[in-house]
Amino acid sequence: MRVAIIGGGGHGSVVANIIELLPQFTLSGFLDARFEPGMNILGYEVLGTPDSLSLQILKHQLQGIVIAVGDNWTRSKLAEAVRAT
Repeated sequence: MRVAIIGGGGHGSVVANIIELLPQFTLSGFLDARFEPGMNILGYEVLGTPDSLSLQILKHQLQGIVIAVGDNWTRSKLAEAVRAT
């Protein structure tokens, strides 16, 4: 399953490390507004911002999104946005 991670900080790095250990998942990259698209985090591309989720799903044929943001309120808002996509 091709996935992307929302959140390129510490939580995102830990989640990326876990995904690398699971053969059923392929990490396409990160979505994070704090980093420029095209930058690399742990060797994975920053695809864009969470606001560009619909575009990134189509462009990278994503089948899943993992939210790796520490702040509960922000994480809940991102979850709402993912469910609406």
